[in-house]
Amino acid sequence: MTIRDSAIAKLQQLPEPLLQEVSDFIDFITQKHLAKTAESQPDEKLVEAWLKWFGGVDQLEVTTAEPSNKQLRPFGLCAGEFTVPDDFDTPNSKENDWWLKVAGSFENDPTFDEAVRLGQEWRNSAE
Repeated sequence: MTIRDSAIAKLQQLPEPLLQEVSDFIDFITQKHLAKTAESQPDEKLVEAWLKWFGGVDQLEVTTAEPSNKQLRPFGLCAGEFTVPDDFDTPNSKENDWWLKVAGSFENDPTFDEAVRLGQEWRNSAE
């Protein structure tokens, strides 16, 4: 007895209310299988684009680099021109934070307030 024959025999013994559930499940697994099949098959346009790209790559001529007559720069050519301070990795102190000096400098400035208003108006018009 095949699987199909066995399934049909079981279906014939089921009461009518359960047959609807079985039918719904068959529809579900059929759709699931169709979706997997569709996902596994690549889009034809995409396949064509890749084939065209690979065809172009296959036609490229591969050449070896010609030895250059350029003289390489010696290591350390700029030695001594740049110095890194010893405290380079330490966080800046508050006195070196430029933004603390600038913060609040436009308070009560009508020109700055107008620039902010125009900027907000422009951003809101883009929405």
